[in-house]
Amino acid sequence: MKSFARAFILLTLFFNVYSVDTVQNQLDSQAKFDSIDQIDPNNLSNEGDYEGNGVLRYQNESLESVINFQFKFHKATQNVKNKLIVLTPNILGETILERAMAQFLQESGYHVLIPITEVRLDIVDENSFGRIEDINRSSLKLTNLLIDYTHQFFEFDRDRIGLVGVSLGGIRSSMLLGSDDRFKVMFIAVAGSDMPSIYAYSEHRIIIDIRERHMEFLGLETQKEYEEILRKNIHLDSSIVANSKHLNNVAMIIANKDTSVPTINQWKLWSMIYQTGHEPKLYTFQMGHRPAAVQIYRLKDDVLAWMDERL
Repeated sequence: MKSFARAFILLTLFFNVYSVDTVQNQLDSQAKFDSIDQIDPNNLSNEGDYEGNGVLRYQNESLESVINFQFKFHKATQNVKNKLIVLTPNILGETILERAMAQFLQESGYHVLIPITEVRLDIVDENSFGRIEDINRSSLKLTNLLIDYTHQFFEFDRDRIGLVGVSLGGIRSSMLLGSDDRFKVMFIAVAGSDMPSIYAYSEHRIIIDIRERHMEFLGLETQKEYEEILRKNIHLDSSIVANSKHLNNVAMIIANKDTSVPTINQWKLWSMIYQTGHEPKLYTFQMGHRPAAVQIYRLKDDVLAWMDERL
């Protein structure tokens, strides 16, 4: 398996990515809460979390994006460490997997923040490339805003934050790790890099829907044509993880039979980190996307130990 993994080091990755400075400049531009539910620290839900909704308005050079979001904050229940883990949801939002992992980490002494944004492209037009980029960029900014917002009500160290995520959650976790030094530790599953390739070849039903409608609008016949035009217009990529100062604190689960986040893209992300001189702690499974994603909960004790040792 090691020799197979190292073979990916020989890959030459031609996709363009934002520098970390560019990402920070983009995130610091006109992004703000239009509205957000006020947290009442005395009003804990039956599930042991605080829930909120809101609207984030993001203005870039060519268009304005309005992002509806939800969030949950799970307050640590025992052996409180006053440390935060951001659990970034997958493309379907908060599922039973995220809920179970959040409860486990909460009961293990960590506060857990789950930022949930829509992953939709309702309008397909000449601005779709910008909207695709804004979906991920706004999620990063939202996460940072919510960290500062929830810190007003709960005690935790904003400079030592862990990241956990599967699939799109792992992709966004990688972007967060590479764009903000406050994030110190990461444990992710079935995440990849080279977003143009993922958008062009993923067999996830949500991505297929976006791709087919976008290709029809652009008059494209093949996924290869779509990939080529995406490379010219989509730049924000999880490969910015390579900018992180904390790559010795990365653990990854890779699925070797994945078509949703294609296996080759998962190994590309691994390779981006390995080329910096840091080899992520690696778990590999001969299975598809969903079964491998669930392994992060089966390995929950490993996740907890990883956070305890490094955060």
